[in-house]
Amino acid sequence: DQFIRENTKRGKRKNQKPENLVVKDHLQWYEEDGFFMNVYESKAKAQLIRGQEVWRTGGLEVGTPDSGGTCPNGYSCWIEFKAKGSRSRISNDQRAHLTKVIERGGFGLCSDDVNYSKETYHKWLNKSREDKIPFLLNELPKSKAQEDDLPF
Repeated sequence: DQFIRENTKRGKRKNQKPENLVVKDHLQWYEEDGFFMNVYESKAKAQLIRGQEVWRTGGLEVGTPDSGGTCPNGYSCWIEFKAKGSRSRISNDQRAHLTKVIERGGFGLCSDDVNYSKETYHKWLNKSREDKIPFLLNELPKSKAQEDDLPF
């Protein structure tokens, strides 16, 4: 398992959790601006159920974003973190979850940089009610590379 992970196309990473730098910046922003947010650590694991492989994530629905809670204005807020430069690597399940949040009027975003998140959040706040949903849906990455569908 370790050998496979270290010898994939991407090779071995020097920083084993590059996404954590993005998380740290967001936590600081949440604190400074009055967000009420939680960060969820969840890795999907395969289980055999009735002879079929099913993916579970320790009690959370597969695709649940890394961070969820409430914006200072009371709206639901969900952000999926990605390592710098990896925003396009959103899974179909993550995109579907964020789309549901956005379609119900919440703030949903996939971000690899806290400045992008802040900028997008403030633009969203200043949009009219009818423009908020299409604005955020347009901000979601459109697709994910097939090689990233690997479960490790």
